[in-house]
Amino acid sequence: APILLSTVEEGGAIRVYGVSDLRGLARGQLTLRLIDFEGRELWRKASDVTLAANASAVLSTWPRASALQGADPGHVVLVAELAAPSGERLARSLFYFEKTKDLALPEPELSVSVTPHASGAGASVRVAARRLARAVRLEADPAPARREEMFSDNYFDLLPGEAVTVEWNGAVPRVAATSIRDTY
Repeated sequence: APILLSTVEEGGAIRVYGVSDLRGLARGQLTLRLIDFEGRELWRKASDVTLAANASAVLSTWPRASALQGADPGHVVLVAELAAPSGERLARSLFYFEKTKDLALPEPELSVSVTPHASGAGASVRVAARRLARAVRLEADPAPARREEMFSDNYFDLLPGEAVTVEWNGAVPRVAATSIRDTY
């Protein structure tokens, strides 16, 4: 993607960086929101931002305590999203205040549906999560017979209530979805 967001903690402050590979200015609205793993929004802040061509810049800085506003750091995620003036999402970054092993990850209640393409080759795979799903892993059964058979995306996070559709480019398989929560 020509634009990305990167959220990091530096010296006790949470910083959201915008990076643009575009040759011209990029304008949009940066929305920050803190949500818990069940999907409750604890706060939201939006601001208009401009990214210079081929540049990186800090778009927002918050002291860690101000970003958390008293929330338990093991139960929340900071969502940073940059939208174009048209409303189209250009980039998103999820920031966890604790290491994954220290997060109180809930059972995400993942659901998967597979819709074969009309051509008979490949399928669209829709994955949805009732609660936060960290590092969702899709697995095809039977396992791919050829190296070219794969998902268009894998090992992604889903926010509570969110769904994503990825493409499978081989013979239509059964698909299972797990998250890092399933490993412990």
